[in-house]
Amino acid sequence: GYVFIARDITGERQAEQARAELYQLREANAIKDEFLGLVSHELRTPLTMILGNAQALGARFRSLPPEVVEESLRDMTANARRLHSMVESMLLLSHLETGHDVESEPVLVQRLLPAIVEQFGTAYEGADIRLDVDPALPPVEANPTYVTQIVSNLLSNAMKYGSKGSPIELVATQGPDAVRVAVLDRGSGITEEEATRIFEPFTRLDRTQFQASGAGLGLTVCKRLVAALGGAIGARPREGGGSEFAFTLRALEGAKAGAAAALAGDTA
Repeated sequence: GYVFIARDITGERQAEQARAELYQLREANAIKDEFLGLVSHELRTPLTMILGNAQALGARFRSLPPEVVEESLRDMTANARRLHSMVESMLLLSHLETGHDVESEPVLVQRLLPAIVEQFGTAYEGADIRLDVDPALPPVEANPTYVTQIVSNLLSNAMKYGSKGSPIELVATQGPDAVRVAVLDRGSGITEEEATRIFEPFTRLDRTQFQASGAGLGLTVCKRLVAALGGAIGARPREGGGSEFAFTLRALEGAKAGAAAALAGDTA
């Protein structure tokens, strides 16, 4: 004959699932604590600089030499810009991680990039950006605000880590099914191994972390934004020194591209 033995393991399954959920919760809390620690540290520094300069100007504005006042105002502007960039990065990451749909439209990169460079040059005095854009690029399916954020982040990185006195190149070319946008500098460069991990959150290279401050979120934001637009982003060392950061945007096809190009011609 046969003997059948049945055992109810529902409780064990539930306990196992509870242990897994507890582990995930602890891991998420650890990541959150690390995030808050890093962000609070990065926010505290520019806030302290702004507060210190504001207090000094408020107490002794009339007695300070004009050059000291100008330097204090420059410091306050630079640190306020740094705060704004970090807050924008955190808001964008939060927006993307909650699964919001990306609103896209036909975009002409050859029109958007010059406007970004002009805006960037106004905000950062002394920025030497060489623009090389194919005027016959096809329209791409993108979000202009996202593209502006990506390019601005990459240009800002090139400014911070590039070699002083060397121009930054912003190049846009056409690929088989996409438009490729690249930012090139002649800074300290990047290795192949570093290029594979530099887009991860809070990643900063040991040999360059003292060149400029930051929370290590800018490139993470770029990666998430490019992915949301259906493109790809990467980095590689340049021959002769420096780095190249490039991303792709999907080109519109057929009738959509023709309609977008015609509309652009009508509004030119």
